[in-house]
Amino acid sequence: TVGGIAGSAVITTIGIAILPMGEVPVALIVGLIAAGALGSLLDSLLGASIQARYTCTVCESDTEKRVHCNTATRHSRGWAVMGIDAVNIACALSGAGIGWFIASNFFNP
Repeated sequence: TVGGIAGSAVITTIGIAILPMGEVPVALIVGLIAAGALGSLLDSLLGASIQARYTCTVCESDTEKRVHCNTATRHSRGWAVMGIDAVNIACALSGAGIGWFIASNFFNP
């Protein structure tokens, strides 16, 4: 969570620095940092709950991959269609969507 907040703060700072927005209200900055942190938190929740996990049939390792040790793995939990890439896309879009909602509803230049 601290890492998600820190990463969100860095990305928000870079975005404010490179976009011509003039003076940015502190409330907007805090809101955008919160949006990024929520996207990061959602990533953790989806990864732990519905992300597909597999078991290697050779070494019995728990993995995110459908092939391990050059052999097909066995689906062990989560939704088979919800791989790591799908989780990452869902979380990036949710963070961006929350940020867009905050910016468009609470900030009018």
